[in-house]
Amino acid sequence: MLKSSADATGMHEETSELRVPLVWLELGVGLVLLIAAAYYMRGAFALPQPMNPNSLGAGSFPVIIASGLAVGVLTLLIFSVVKIVKKSKTEMVDVRRPMAVVAAMLVLLGHAWLLETLGAAASTAAFGAMLMIAAGERRPIQLIAIPLALALGIYLVFSVALGVPFP
Repeated sequence: MLKSSADATGMHEETSELRVPLVWLELGVGLVLLIAAAYYMRGAFALPQPMNPNSLGAGSFPVIIASGLAVGVLTLLIFSVVKIVKKSKTEMVDVRRPMAVVAAMLVLLGHAWLLETLGAAASTAAFGAMLMIAAGERRPIQLIAIPLALALGIYLVFSVALGVPFP
């Protein structure tokens, strides 16, 4: 059972802990990242091809990123499988706040899912606050000011300075 308590700074801390062998954590995270790379590459190939076959198109940069991610993740997976087969001694990883980690992952997935629906600024501010709550922040000033500053900063950098339109 998870218990929560607040300290003087307003941060909440769970008292549960999860111990996982590092090699199994590497394998699990590697498989998730490999699926993400495949999904990202599939979307990149769906982008329009350039008019000039000798130039880079809209999907070229995402394909390069997905390819690099896939190569890195495959390397990690190969090393992990070799360690498992050899039954090498592995370190244990302590996940001290497993429910906060799960909550943060769900918040990030929600942000990606609702980004176009809510718009970049509103989605970033709302999900930024939720991510802070998942991390244990409870001070109202920080929960309001930091996500708003983050959304404003992203808007200024991309929309104003770089001229990249956001939804």
